[in-house]
Amino acid sequence: MASSVRLAIPRRAAVFVASLLVLVATTLAATTLVGAAPQRANGGNGTIYIAGYDDAIHILDEATMEEVGKIVTTAGSPQDLLLSHDRRRFYTLSIDFERIEVFDIETRQSLAVHGFSADGARVRIWGIAPHPDDRMLMLLTSTDTKKVDRWEISEPIIRQYDMEAREFVRDFPWPDGQVLERANFMFSPDGKLLYFFARDVLVYDFESFEEVDRWEISTPFETGMGRLRLSFNPSLYEEEGYFTGLFNTTDPVNNRRMMGMARINLPEKSLEFYTLGPSTGMRSFALAPDRTKAYGLRSQIGNYEIWTFDLENRRVADRRTFPGRPRMGLTVSSNGELLYIHTAGNTIDIYAADSLDFVRTVELDADMLAFVVLPAGAARTP
Repeated sequence: MASSVRLAIPRRAAVFVASLLVLVATTLAATTLVGAAPQRANGGNGTIYIAGYDDAIHILDEATMEEVGKIVTTAGSPQDLLLSHDRRRFYTLSIDFERIEVFDIETRQSLAVHGFSADGARVRIWGIAPHPDDRMLMLLTSTDTKKVDRWEISEPIIRQYDMEAREFVRDFPWPDGQVLERANFMFSPDGKLLYFFARDVLVYDFESFEEVDRWEISTPFETGMGRLRLSFNPSLYEEEGYFTGLFNTTDPVNNRRMMGMARINLPEKSLEFYTLGPSTGMRSFALAPDRTKAYGLRSQIGNYEIWTFDLENRRVADRRTFPGRPRMGLTVSSNGELLYIHTAGNTIDIYAADSLDFVRTVELDADMLAFVVLPAGAARTP
């Protein structure tokens, strides 16, 4: 039989050794916590461009949220940052609606300024659609002419403008002869078609300006359902030709306002849609990079909420009350892990996309007018 030997350790000594081991372990753990730098949430490796009231476009590194550059504008404070089709240029409209400035994103240089006002006449620009060739623009303009005792305001005109020749080429005829105060239009990716968005979607051949197709979205898509008010706002995270967004409609039977989600295939004139529930005053909407989720901001004075939409299961996945502001924009980070709440003001409030928990606030040197996150490698090959 094997024998065993036990060492006799006094009870007092055993207690002392155990206490010493606990103390050492606690000290090592504390040292590790103190010495380790806290890991800061990272939104990805993209670049953030912010149009400011200080006549500049501020450039932030998304990973650090530190400013890494600034483009000083010539035409004044830019109220928006419109990407070219190849995502290599910004088209900006000055805050007085009178001048367009074009910037090269890679070199951070201004390429040109286009304005049409002259003595006694102010030409206001209300809409811009750059052609994919980055030479032609479709513009919605009106002219304010100063008289001795008044200003005369012209009817809006849609015009084709040649940026190289710096001249207007021709006017676009108003669809069905109906002049609108505002209009939304865009080019197809190949530049051959011009889409005009009104009550219906009208499709024109760009060379001839002749209508070649029409999608009657003003007609209810299903029996017993009201008209869907669709959004054609492009997203960097969406497939080309597709648009995902919220819509509102009226239930004609119960006279209730309803909110839903739609994904539109514009070239094929088709869409998938479903309702989510009563309309809630949702203002901002942003698609996640993987297109499985989207986020929205409910904006009512004293009641601000972030919503998470589960696009795969067609439902509202989460909602969280937060201290918002009367005017807000929402953008998802390039890796989909963070939400940026911005404009107006000079702060960016950052929230975790998965939990909707507040992460931190980034303060800028100027109030914001526009905010764009450009993921790394987003530029298209010509």
